[in-house]
Amino acid sequence: MRILDIAKTALSFASGDQVDVLVHHNDYSLTRFANSYIHQNVKENSIDVTVRVVRDNRQGIAQTNIVDPESLKEVARKAGEIADLSPKNPVEIKLPKPAEYVATGKPDEATVSLTPEVRADAVAQMVNYANPLGLTLAGAYSSGSGSLAIVNSNGLEAYNEFADAELKVTAMSEDSSGAAGFWTPRISEINPLEVVKEAAGRAINSKKPVEIEPGEYEVVLLHYAVAELISMMNWTGISARAAEEGRSWLANNIGKKILSDKITIVDDPFDPRSSVRPFDFEGFPKSKMALVDKGVPVDVVYDSYFATKTGHKNTGHALPASSGGHPLALNVVVEGGTSTVDEMISKIKKGVLVSRFWYTNIIRPLEQEFTGMTRDGLFLIENGKIVSGLRNMRVTDSIIRIFAGVEEVENVTRYHDGIVAPAMRSKGIIFSSKTKF
Repeated sequence: MRILDIAKTALSFASGDQVDVLVHHNDYSLTRFANSYIHQNVKENSIDVTVRVVRDNRQGIAQTNIVDPESLKEVARKAGEIADLSPKNPVEIKLPKPAEYVATGKPDEATVSLTPEVRADAVAQMVNYANPLGLTLAGAYSSGSGSLAIVNSNGLEAYNEFADAELKVTAMSEDSSGAAGFWTPRISEINPLEVVKEAAGRAINSKKPVEIEPGEYEVVLLHYAVAELISMMNWTGISARAAEEGRSWLANNIGKKILSDKITIVDDPFDPRSSVRPFDFEGFPKSKMALVDKGVPVDVVYDSYFATKTGHKNTGHALPASSGGHPLALNVVVEGGTSTVDEMISKIKKGVLVSRFWYTNIIRPLEQEFTGMTRDGLFLIENGKIVSGLRNMRVTDSIIRIFAGVEEVENVTRYHDGIVAPAMRSKGIIFSSKTKF
C-alpha cells in the first residue's frame, strides 16, 4: 500500500472538527566502521503514522508503525480519545488548506539502490589509503530513501520522495585526529578518496600538537565549525516559539545590524545542496525565506499555530505534530563569499584554524553565549601559514560576537549536519581553557 493511500485510509477512520495524518516511510542503510574495520551493517525499513484529531479545539495525537486497516482504525480512535481528554487550547487550531506545491522530481535512483557492497568497497578504498600513513579510520557510510505523505480533513494532500547518502570519516594517529564528511542527494558526488584525504591531511598535519595559552585569537573557522555554530543559533533562537518565550536572539534584534555585513542566512527548501522539502510537516507549502540579510536579522519562522496566535503569516516551518509545537528552519543556507581558506590563513599574523566543535551548549540564548571543545584538527597560524597542530581548547564566547567580527567568507559552501555553510575568518574567538589532548 502506497503511503498516500495509508494516510487516506487512516483519515477515513478518524472523526473530529479537524484531522490530519502524516505518514513517513524510511528505507535507510548504514555501514559503520572503527579501527579500520567494518563492524556493523544495518538496514531499516519502516512506516510511521501520526494521526492528529481536533475536537472543540482540543488536540489528540497518536502514532503507530503498523499499517493494516485495523491498526489504522485503532490509532485514529486513540487520537480522538486523547483529544476528548485534553485541555482546550487557548489558541484556535487551524490546519492548512489545500495548496499547490513546487515539483521536486524523482530521487536519484543510484542513491536509492546503493548496495552494502558499494559502501564496503568505499571503506576499503579509504582504509587502503590510510594504512600506509599509519592512520586508523572510524566513521559511517549511510544511504537510502524515504517518502512523506500528509492529508487532512480540509482536503489537503501532499506527497514527496527523497534520497540521500552521507560519508563521514575520522582519521586518527597516536596524538592527533582529523575528520571530514560529505552529504549529497546524488551518490555520484561522493568521492571516498577525497573525503579520506581531507581527514588524513588534518590528522597528519596536527601531529605533535603544541599548547597555547587561553585568550582571544584571530580565527579561521572551517565550514564544519561554522555549520555547528549556525545550528545552535537555529535550534535556540530562530523560531516563533523562542520569540514568544523571550529567548530568541533573532527576534530581539530584527532590523538591527548585529553580525558582519558579509553574513547572509536564508532558509531555502529548494537548494540542491540540502534535502529539498516542498512543504512542511503540516502540508503547508515552503518558499525561500531570508533570516539574516547582510548582518541584519529579518524574521523568525512560523507554523500554523504560531501564525494564528500572533497574526503573522505562516512561513511553512511546522515540525510533526508529535514534536510539541516548535517551528524550525530545516534548510538553512549561509551564503558564500569571495575568499578561499588559503587566502584567509595568509592574512593572519597569529591565530588559529578550527576544524570543528563538539560538546557545545548554549549558556545564554539571547547573547548566544556558548561553550564547547575543539576537535579533529586545531592549528596554529603564524605569519600567514599553518605552523603546527594545537592541543584542543575549550571555547567560551558569543556566537553573535564571533560572527560580528567576520571579515572574510569562503567562496565555496558545503553541507554539514543540516546546514549549508562556508568557512569564515573572524577577528577573534575566545579560548577559555586548554587541555592535554
